[in-house]
Amino acid sequence: MTTYLNRAALIAATLLASTNAHATLVSFNIAVVASGYEAGAAYDPAVVDVTILFDNAANISATSTGLTVNSMSFPAAYGPVKFNYNATFDSMLVGNKLTASTCQISVPESTFCLIVKDVSTAPIATELNYSVKDDALYHADAIRQRVTVIPVPEPASWAMMIAGLALAGATLRRRAARVAFAG
Repeated sequence: MTTYLNRAALIAATLLASTNAHATLVSFNIAVVASGYEAGAAYDPAVVDVTILFDNAANISATSTGLTVNSMSFPAAYGPVKFNYNATFDSMLVGNKLTASTCQISVPESTFCLIVKDVSTAPIATELNYSVKDDALYHADAIRQRVTVIPVPEPASWAMMIAGLALAGATLRRRAARVAFAG
């Protein structure tokens, strides 16, 4: 029994030591309905519903990795949706024309940008702006949102769970071996 306990403790210690304590996976779904755009706006209300999974340890440049678009008012002609993350300000931009740190909304193109603050703790959308090709820029007066933070177990939690299951399995195996020899 002592051998199994020593092995389980060694495995758990190895797994815990190999994890990065500063990296945290963050996952959330944010559904935004923005309204109160200027008269003649093509999309009023404008809807963006996305689910995002990312590591908040460092800045993330414009990417679609970890991004799922659930629904959106804007047509596919707006192009691929991406996001970027600023670890210093814990903020995120979601849009179709992003640079490393900004959304580019311009009139000759169809573009949109969703700005999300406090991403790692309590995400809140602050703006949803868009432009329509050869038209104008539109800024919302009101934003309603539904945010669901999806818990993601950290590597240390997984290591502890695996070590606990190994210990329970070793204990059951030892008990089964005793019962088999007793009869």
